[in-house]
Amino acid sequence: MLFRLEDATEGTPPTLLVQSHQPPDLTRLPHHYGTAETRPLHPMFQALTPGRAVRYRITANASAARRVLDDHHPVDNKHGRKIVALYGDDALAWWQRRAHQAGLTLATTDITPARFPRTRRRADKPGEQAHSPGPMHALTRFDGLATITDPDQLSHALLTGIGRGKPYGAGLLTLAPA
Repeated sequence: MLFRLEDATEGTPPTLLVQSHQPPDLTRLPHHYGTAETRPLHPMFQALTPGRAVRYRITANASAARRVLDDHHPVDNKHGRKIVALYGDDALAWWQRRAHQAGLTLATTDITPARFPRTRRRADKPGEQAHSPGPMHALTRFDGLATITDPDQLSHALLTGIGRGKPYGAGLLTLAPA
């Protein structure tokens, strides 16, 4: 399952986009919870042809594994590497590589940083430290125009998502005709 929360705009509430292999059971939502609709993705997959121009949007956790060379930074794993968030030109380069791997050639890209906040957790046991507030995942929204180069790679990326942070609303690529 992939999902993304679209920000509220003037006159519209936030929208939660969910993509799953099984249709959701909307009868399980509480009464007056909101409105919901489902749409099949088959028509979109049939329209994926080389050379077709599309508008895209993805909120992604642009990040990279970097080698830690000093003792002042804790390491996330036994390989001496730490996952770090990418910003600005580094995030753009990350998206350009990932888009190419996903069968897209980018024509334009707008970048909007968005942080996924971590709430403060209290210490459960005596002597345990509480987590401090701050970003857990740095999410970046990429919007723009692209041309389809490889429909098979693009279909795979649409079904499985792109990048890290999928449990936090990152990785869902959406397309629309340009």
